[in-house]
Amino acid sequence: MSKRLRFLGAALAVMSLTFAATGCGSDTKEKADKAGVDDSSNVDKAGDSNQGADSSGQAEDDDEAVAVDACSLFSKEEMAAQMGADDVTTESMDAVSPTCYYSSEAHYLKAELAVLDEEQLANTPRDPNAYLGGQADSKVELLDVSGIGDEVFGSKSKGGVTLVAGVGDKGYSLLLTNAGGGADAGNWVDEDAMVASAIEIMKSVVKD
Repeated sequence: MSKRLRFLGAALAVMSLTFAATGCGSDTKEKADKAGVDDSSNVDKAGDSNQGADSSGQAEDDDEAVAVDACSLFSKEEMAAQMGADDVTTESMDAVSPTCYYSSEAHYLKAELAVLDEEQLANTPRDPNAYLGGQADSKVELLDVSGIGDEVFGSKSKGGVTLVAGVGDKGYSLLLTNAGGGADAGNWVDEDAMVASAIEIMKSVVKD
């Protein structure tokens, strides 16, 4: 049960008790006292009932709150080896989906590994060009890749590679970027090198 529902339940209980007390105001003291005892008994019972509901609801909430730590799917050390960098840092976040952010500031490299639910996987565009409005300079090249999970697709463009794999009712999304490539880009000197790295990373993630 959500906090909002528990709050509304408690508020209604208080309103009911207030109404009962007001209705007894014109009766004798004996009736009022008796009503007060009865109300107190009801409050205790309601409290016990709500406590049980809260415990059950909390247990359900706790089960739903268990989320994947995306950074546990591919370690910082493994990403450092892929990047060819020794200053890789990670940050795990769970906003729209559980995501691990990897970064090498010295080499201007970044990676994002996200866990997708079934709906997010279904809504991920297989061909990003369909969403670019005919802007030729922004078009991306689709990757010819297979053999990872139940489904795998991706694309590359200047300075970036995306790879998505579906396994059962969930998926994984991987984005690799460099800031122009060249000597400062570690192992990710160009898009082809990044594609090869993305495939190796995704194979490891899906296998685990």
